[in-house]
Amino acid sequence: MFCSKKTILNVTTLIFVMVCTIFALGLSDASADNQPPVADAGLPRYASVNPVTLDGTGSYDPDNSGPLSYSWRQVGFPSLTIADANTATPTISGFTQIGEIQNFKFELVVSDDSNDSLPDIAIVKVVPFFGLSSLVLENASFDLKKPTIIYFGGGDCVNGFAGQPWNGGPDWMSRANIIGFPSGYTRDSGASTYYKYGDMIIAYLSSVAPDYRQAIQTSGWSTGGQPAIDVAVRLNLMYRDARYAVNRVTFLDATPYCRDYSESIRSFLASSVDGEQCWIDNYVGATTVFHPSVLNVASSLSHPDVPAWYLNSLTGSDMNQFNNGVVAGAYWSVVGPGKNLQLASTPDAQIYNFRWNGGASSGNMSFYNESLYPGRLPEPVKLLDPVYIEDSRGYLLTCEESENAVSYELLIGCDPYRVMDYEVISDTLTPPNEVITPCFFELRWWTVRVRNKYGASIYADPKSIEPSLGILDLHKNGKMDFRDFAVLAQYWSQNELSVDFAPAPFGDGKVDIRDFAVMANYWLADLGIFAHWRLDETAGSVAKDSAGDKNGTVYGNPLWQPTGGAINGALEFDGVNDYVSTGFVLNPATGSFSVFAWTKGGAPNQVIISQTNGAIWLGADSSDGKLLTRLKDATPWIPALVSDFVITDGDWHQVGFVWDGTRRHLYADDEEVATDSSNLGKLVSYNGGLYIGAGPGLSATSFWSGLIDDVRIYDREVKP
Repeated sequence: MFCSKKTILNVTTLIFVMVCTIFALGLSDASADNQPPVADAGLPRYASVNPVTLDGTGSYDPDNSGPLSYSWRQVGFPSLTIADANTATPTISGFTQIGEIQNFKFELVVSDDSNDSLPDIAIVKVVPFFGLSSLVLENASFDLKKPTIIYFGGGDCVNGFAGQPWNGGPDWMSRANIIGFPSGYTRDSGASTYYKYGDMIIAYLSSVAPDYRQAIQTSGWSTGGQPAIDVAVRLNLMYRDARYAVNRVTFLDATPYCRDYSESIRSFLASSVDGEQCWIDNYVGATTVFHPSVLNVASSLSHPDVPAWYLNSLTGSDMNQFNNGVVAGAYWSVVGPGKNLQLASTPDAQIYNFRWNGGASSGNMSFYNESLYPGRLPEPVKLLDPVYIEDSRGYLLTCEESENAVSYELLIGCDPYRVMDYEVISDTLTPPNEVITPCFFELRWWTVRVRNKYGASIYADPKSIEPSLGILDLHKNGKMDFRDFAVLAQYWSQNELSVDFAPAPFGDGKVDIRDFAVMANYWLADLGIFAHWRLDETAGSVAKDSAGDKNGTVYGNPLWQPTGGAINGALEFDGVNDYVSTGFVLNPATGSFSVFAWTKGGAPNQVIISQTNGAIWLGADSSDGKLLTRLKDATPWIPALVSDFVITDGDWHQVGFVWDGTRRHLYADDEEVATDSSNLGKLVSYNGGLYIGAGPGLSATSFWSGLIDDVRIYDREVKP
């Protein structure tokens, strides 16, 4: 696109005005009175005998009048050792565990050379003595952005056997932190409980995730059901800290021979922390024992096949479909599409009793007895993009209809991780029809929670009320550049809603310097990118997602090429068994999206990007190596979309797939090379993770032989 002289002049003038404005603001700030700094000693910490590093980096000076100095001291006795007490992050050591929780206080004062802050207190809780820690993280490292699954294997009804890891493979490991006890476990001294493992776990989590914001699920097979629920009760009732609370427990053939779980279940269901409802799912084999207030699933599986079935349910094509609300397994786990489910307590009734018909890897789910147990679970909520209503100068916030829902609550709050605190804006029988105006904007986050007729609820992950960065992409090429400013200049001083961004969230009815400043803040930035694997690493088994928390795990032995990519580095695949696996990223059925990647090499029938047990997003056809996609709607006769552009000629090519909500588009080297001639229905739904460099089933002929670089996904339509 070429800019006219008038457009260039407008953009140049806007830059000059912006610089002058920022300079003036800077002068006015400099004249403000010096204010005292504010100390922030950090969140409470939990410890065993290992040293703890406190965190005062949240301290700040409101007027930035000078660098901060730090001073820590212990308040009370017995005395402990403080190393680096004049830094933001001192280390505390000398802890001794006893038979109860001990509280230690540490005071922080910060100074900007002119003023001292008021003191702030950090608390370190030393947990009761639990002996040597037998906890093992099965991942290479703990990921703060992933939920956590804590697993206890089987045993002899008293002690846990050694050598029983989770064994979930890359699909589970890429989605969650997995904590296990492969050397076994024992009861608390002189008791039939396993509470000490709750103490062990909270001390560990506090050391690796002081401000953990993700869900935690405990799970136990056979004897392991006892420590699984005891740990949850201990964490919720003893510590009552939302960072480390457990709101779901999974029984994997936790038979009644080891314990009558009735009281344990009642205690756990009543242990809600900050209003986050607790619930249990129970999977049984030959011995059918159902519980009230629990999701119960019977089967004819053998005792060891029950946990195997649960692991397989994450990716099994006939295990993770919604099935009109008759679904269980990983679908409702902390890594599944139904992760935000909460069952209502029904202490006198069994509502959700299902039956798995099949083996550990295939079959189907049905009612156990629909006439007696008719409960269907609510469908996960799909939020729709906000719609601006000009007359109200507000946004319509709503969702798609959710199967089995009888009520819809529009919720607004200030923390995306604490939906339990959100304000209920409306409660209706159908999806919300509420227009949100600026008076609610301070709360910033919104979602919709639905309930079924039995009180079970589920909500969507909250979204920001602020318009996404995608709306700044006026040229729709995924990046902030002069082409976007050229569009802005065309509407300067006009009342044009599409480019009136500021003040957030609704603008002020005029395109002016404030809108320019918003855009300038993102100069050359990737706008609204959903996931981005640059593949610029130099070594290791992790392909980092620079846009979020969807890191990939590298399998086989692909070679990092730090200087051999189309953009910096790339990853070279051998065409035999090399690939990258990610957790769940995006369901093609939810709406428009785009995916782009740079490739070099490859051969016919090989795959660039696919979805686990799903479809090929981008690949080469089997005859000539032409760019194709096999994403399609449910119509049987709709074929793959195949272009005439050969991508396996040994040269670098940027390839892309765009779904605009009605038609598929393929791009190669910035040009559209194929599109549908007529509109399609909604794309087929898939909930698996992604494979980079391999097909959906990891078939031998699908592995890519060549280089892949800079894989980008947008949850909207983007054109190169």
